[in-house]
Amino acid sequence: MKGYDYTLSGAYFVTICVEGGKCLLGDVAADEMRLNAAGLVVLKCWNALQQRFDGDVVDASIVMPNHFHGIIFLSGDDGTEIETKYSRDKAAMPSRVRLGAAPTVGAVGTGDDSVGVGINHSGEGAAPTLGSVVGAFKSITTNEYIRGVRDYGWPAFERRFMAKELLGADHPE
Repeated sequence: MKGYDYTLSGAYFVTICVEGGKCLLGDVAADEMRLNAAGLVVLKCWNALQQRFDGDVVDASIVMPNHFHGIIFLSGDDGTEIETKYSRDKAAMPSRVRLGAAPTVGAVGTGDDSVGVGINHSGEGAAPTLGSVVGAFKSITTNEYIRGVRDYGWPAFERRFMAKELLGADHPE
C-alpha cells in the first residue's frame, strides 16, 4: 500500500509469482498440489529463512505450481513481540505445511538437502524488514533454481525466477 511502513511489526501475507506465470514448481492433480523437485527447493528455502534471520520470521506457507504463499512475522525495533505458531515450539516446525484445498503430497526431491541460506544480512542487532526477508527468499530460490537448471535440466526462466510479489489481499498490482 502506498505510504505504508513495511518495517513495522506485524504479520504479512506474501504471494510471490513465478515469472510469466509458468508452472515450474509442480502441478495440481485430483485437487492436490504435487511439488516437483523445484517446488521442494522453494519450500526448503522458505523454512531455512529461520536460520538466516534472528527470531521467528516465517510461518505457514504453501507452494503452488506458479506461485508461493507465505506469512512473514516481523517484530521490529519497537519491541513488539509477535507469537507465531512455531515460536511456541520450534521442534514442531514441519518441513511441509498443509493449507487450504491443495495440500502438498508425494513430492520427489533432488536428493540434495543443502540450501544456500547464508547468514543474517539484516545487520547486527537490526530487526529484519519485509523487504530484506522477501529479497533474501527471492535471491536464494533463484540461485537454487539456476543450480537445478544446470545440474538437473529443470526448465530455464527468461529474466527472473520469482518475479513479482503481492502483499495481502488489497495490494495494488
